[in-house]
This record gives sequence, C-alpha cells and structure tokens, in this order.
Amino acid sequence: NQKRGSSEISEKEVQKALTKWQQGLTIAKVDYANKAAGGLFRWCLSHIKYAEILNKYGHVIDDNTLMNTKINNLKEESQSSFSSSSSANSELCRVEEEIVSLMAERERYLSLIQNRHMMDDVEENEKQQRQHIIHQQQEQFKLLLQKFKHTQQQQLNNTSSSLATIDTKEDITLPVVVRVTFEHNQAAVEKVHIPPLKQLAELLTTKQQHLKLRINPTQQQDEIKDIAHKRAVAVQSFLMEQGVAKGRLQIGNNNTSGNDHDAVVTFSVVREIRIADTIQFDGACTQIKPQSENIIRAVAVILKANKTLKVEIQGHTCSDGPAIWNQGLSEGRAESVYHALIENGIARTRLSHIGYGCDRPLVETYIGRQKNRRVEFHVL
Repeated sequence: NQKRGSSEISEKEVQKALTKWQQGLTIAKVDYANKAAGGLFRWCLSHIKYAEILNKYGHVIDDNTLMNTKINNLKEESQSSFSSSSSANSELCRVEEEIVSLMAERERYLSLIQNRHMMDDVEENEKQQRQHIIHQQQEQFKLLLQKFKHTQQQQLNNTSSSLATIDTKEDITLPVVVRVTFEHNQAAVEKVHIPPLKQLAELLTTKQQHLKLRINPTQQQDEIKDIAHKRAVAVQSFLMEQGVAKGRLQIGNNNTSGNDHDAVVTFSVVREIRIADTIQFDGACTQIKPQSENIIRAVAVILKANKTLKVEIQGHTCSDGPAIWNQGLSEGRAESVYHALIENGIARTRLSHIGYGCDRPLVETYIGRQKNRRVEFHVL
C-alpha cells in the first residue's frame, strides 16, 4: 500500500494475509518449536542442578563452557538465518541436531561426574571404615600393652621384693635409748658408761644382728678440737670389744653445741636398702656379673617407688691383698653399681658412691672374710 501511496489497508487484504500465514503454520512446525524450547529449558535446569558438581570437577568446566559457546553461536546463526533466508526450517533443524548432540555429550560428562562423585563417596566410606578399624586395633593394642606392662611390673615387684627391701620406721627404731655423757674435754669410756654400752652391745649381737649404728658425737664450743671424734672412736672401740663388728658401727659428723650439757654421744640406726644376696663381680675386677643384674633392678624398683630417697653406694672388700689395692677395688665396684642404677632410670642426683676398702669388716675371722666383700646401700 505504501508503494501505491495509500496508507489504508482494506479488510480484504488483511483477511488474505491471515489466510496465507495460517496456511504456512503447520502442526509439525509448532511441535518442533515446542520441542526446541523444552530442550533449552531442560538444559537450563540441568545447568543449575549440577553447577556445584561442575565446580568441584574443574576439568569438565572448560568443556562445558566450550559447548555453551557453540550453542550460543548456533542460536545467533539461526536467528540470522530466520531474518535473512527463506530456508529457516532447514537451518533450524540443523541447529536442533547440533543442540541435541551437544546435550548428549553434556549428559555423558554429567554422568561421569556423578559416577565419580559416587565413587568418591564409596572411597570416603571405605577410608572411614579402615580408619575406624585401625583405631579399634590401636586401642586394643594399647590395652594389651598396658595389661602386659602391668603384669610385667607386678612380676618385677614380686621379684624385687624377694631380692631387696628397705628398712621401715620400725626397723630403724632402737628399743633402748642410749646416751653417753662425758666430762669436759674427756673422751675415755668411764665406769658409768659401761652398763648402757654393754646393754646396747648385747642387743646388737643377739636380737638385732642386722642393725648398723651411726655414732653421733657432740662437743661444747670451748672444748678442745676433735674431742667429739675421739669420744666416738672410744665408744666404737668399746662396742667392738663386746663383739660388735666394726662394719656395723659408723662414726657420724662432729657436732658442736653451746650447751654445757651437750658433751655426749648418741646413737641412730642406719637406714638401708637390704639386698638378699651379694652383688657378684668378675674376678678381682669391677665388672658386675649378669646374675646380679636382677638385684640392681630390684634396688631401682625401690628407689622409683620412694622418689625422695637419696642413697650412698658403699663398696667394701676383705683384707686379702694390699690395702691400697683393696681401696681402689672397692671404689671401682661402688662406681659400677652407681652407673648400673643410672642405666635403670635412677637420677644421678639421688646417688653417690664411695669405697671403704677393708676398713669396715662385718666378720673379723679369716673363714668368714667373704661376707666383707659387699656393696651396701645406705639411705642418706
């Protein structure tokens, strides 16, 4: 009409145009358009549904982006074809086939992702089950180990109790109180001292033959030097004359007091860790024999159970051989026991060692001299 110069359209012309448009709109074309729109809609839903999975599996995202780009390009081509070509139907069919192919490829990728995700879940479950089983086995092993250690410790304690014991409070309590008082600057044992000293000697040689005594001398400040030590030596000599072995009588440190009444000698029991047998050494040397290692372990058990105890390890020998050689031998053996206890877990700060050679015998006779070869553990 514009070409004819008329701006009005007749009703007849409108009816004719509608008829022609309706004749071109077939059922197949409508069904095709419906399928194409439904496919695109399903694609959008799939994209939203599996977005999180695709993010987890980054190696698929690039392929997916490439497919989306190709789809968009095809859409643009199709729109351009609709506007510029009369062969729109054939072009649209080609685009649909391309879209279907890409959607199939996409479904394959998504299926692979789902399978991989399921496999990951299975692997995670298997991993958790394995970890649970391993944890249970570890707990069972710990319980068995604790039970074994407890049983072993009980056996060790039972063995230790038969090999070594420590003096209790009752063991180190003298049944009689003996106190010897001396005149000013005097150190000799007088008649007045004899009854209590004889009573003490009788106790040590009959009822308490295992006890060792520490002689504790005291002197006044204005008395002559070393008078306290001389008093202790005099008392020790008297007790030895009564049959008490020198090895059971130790002289303690000298004490000085400002009290005029403190020129005395008192006695205290030496607390010990007593061992059931003598620690054996190889020949005339300092190497501990293997059969004595159980005794060392038994002493270590007692020290671990009494964590505040400090012990002096004393080495003694008999009188066979030169005195200077015996002195060195006793020191070496005491040191060997010292290191053996450290190896058994006892702190070196709780231990000290000293050798006395043959100066402190338990038996004065030649036949019983083997008893003088010993190691003692005195509690400090």
